[in-house]
Parts: sequence; C-alpha cells; structure tokens
Amino acid sequence: LECFAPPFNCRYRSYCSLFPDTDAAFGSLGRFDTLRPREGSFQANPPFVDEVVADMARRMDELLAAAEAAGRPLSFAVIIGANAEARAGRGWTVLRGS
Repeated sequence: LECFAPPFNCRYRSYCSLFPDTDAAFGSLGRFDTLRPREGSFQANPPFVDEVVADMARRMDELLAAAEAAGRPLSFAVIIGANAEARAGRGWTVLRGS
C-alpha cells in the first residue's frame, strides 16, 4: 500500500492520498494519518514538506510501537528527498530520530 499517492500516479489499487474527498472514487483509502494498519509492509513517498514529513514520522512511530507491543510485523519503506535544505529541516530531524 502506498501511504501518499495521487490517483493518477499510484501503483496499486488501494492507496492513501492527501485529498480523500475527491480521490475516494479512484481507490483512495483516506489520509495516511487516519490509516490503522496492524501489520504489513508499506511504502511512503510523502510530499517534501517539513510538516508532512514530521507528522508522518510521528505517526509511523506510533504504529510501529503498537505493532511491536502486539507482536505483529509492520514495516515502512520511506522515500524522501535528501538535498542539503531538506536534511536541515524539521521533517528530516524527526524522521532521523524515529
């Protein structure tokens, strides 16, 4: 499942998007921050915006902690820009600390 995708550029039938009100007709399951996975593997390529990346990292930490406590396998592959400006941002700082 893709955690951040627009309907015109998603790889799988089910995905999360930033605009579920308009994207639901095309298969969006809603926003990533409302997703409640208990196990599985997920891919995240969020918009390269500090607030979005920081919120995503915090949400992933919550989900991973819950999965670990329940003894369930859960993983996220995160793809994100790595230029000097991005690495100095709050989003990268939160992600590195997770």
